[in-house]
Amino acid sequence: MSVLYRGPVTRCSKKHKINRRVLPELPGFLGLAVIILTTDLIATLPRHTGETLARANGLRVLACPMPIPSFTVKQHWHECYHHDPANQWLRNTCANLFQRKVGKERSRLRRVSR
Repeated sequence: MSVLYRGPVTRCSKKHKINRRVLPELPGFLGLAVIILTTDLIATLPRHTGETLARANGLRVLACPMPIPSFTVKQHWHECYHHDPANQWLRNTCANLFQRKVGKERSRLRRVSR
């Protein structure tokens, strides 16, 4: 199962000669837990998202069978919203959330590598 994003997982699958059968493709993560709970399908998604879905829905998180490189999360918005206070708040909230998560993960990796 794939969320309409053919990035690191697709590239790594090809590199490691892993043939994935992807169905269905979703536009986002909304509804993913129900699909996993009611079928024999699995999903490859960012660990934090998987752990959140697992906690909320009684699912398990398994390690990916291949190494997946990190990726950059980017925000995009229409220029007419650039100075909009509500949009600025949302962008800043998202940026702070991801920066905190990345900072925690880097700290964890430094502790593990010592």
